[in-house]
Amino acid sequence: MLYEEGKFLLDDPVSKFIPGFDKVKVLAQENGDGSQVVVLERPVTIKHLLTHTSGLANTKGYQAANVFDRNGTLRDMTAKLPAVPLAHQPGKAWRYGQSIDVLGYLVEVWSGETFDAFLEERMFQPLGMKETGFSVPKEKLDRVSKVYSLNDRGEVEPTPRQTDPGRKPTFFSGSGGLYSTAGDYLRFCQMLLNGGQLHGRRLLSKATVDFMMRNQVPREVIPPDGPNGRKGYGFGFGGAVLLDSPRNSAANRITRATLSLSIGATREAGPTWRA
Repeated sequence: MLYEEGKFLLDDPVSKFIPGFDKVKVLAQENGDGSQVVVLERPVTIKHLLTHTSGLANTKGYQAANVFDRNGTLRDMTAKLPAVPLAHQPGKAWRYGQSIDVLGYLVEVWSGETFDAFLEERMFQPLGMKETGFSVPKEKLDRVSKVYSLNDRGEVEPTPRQTDPGRKPTFFSGSGGLYSTAGDYLRFCQMLLNGGQLHGRRLLSKATVDFMMRNQVPREVIPPDGPNGRKGYGFGFGGAVLLDSPRNSAANRITRATLSLSIGATREAGPTWRA
């Protein structure tokens, strides 16, 4: 939406909006300890952020610099990032990292609103997403579902909550943290399927939605197995793009067969499966 309003261009350097990004260094070797760095070969751009090719994936470095402090704000986080070397040169690799959080902060810069307020005003209200936000009202806390995971013994158990659903945060992540319902999320998905509009309310032009859903990452940059191991996929602006349906179908058959074997073994174990 802000792109359509002319707030930025895809090839704009991030340093145009966030000071210091033009001076960020790059690890000489990905996953290195940071003792050896090199200079930027090209600026980090908005397009790099939107396609997860920015190099903002140095998780060990971010942990050491306390970048993930959820008691701060998006602005606090982005102020720390330029001091930590990038994992790779911009545009040279596809990695999940802090790109979308930085975009969340840029929404604040471009709109003049906090990220949560922008989402509420410009997306949730127009789409009728009345049960979506970064916190849950007290009267609805009993509807927040539990999250489960496997413990060290391979047993399913509730995962301890890392955040209080009823507490309004100060860190409005661009990459996660919203509470919602299936119905609300389907409204968002239907808007995209409709080419940017829902029930007469247009959020995006059809041309913009079509552009978002085209692959933007060269074959030599996307991992051989695709995003998160999903064979046959490329990546557009904000989401994976299916490029090779036969290759993806073959990969899914292998995954389903592996999953069936795993479930069979788990069922035989008895109590673990019943949990």
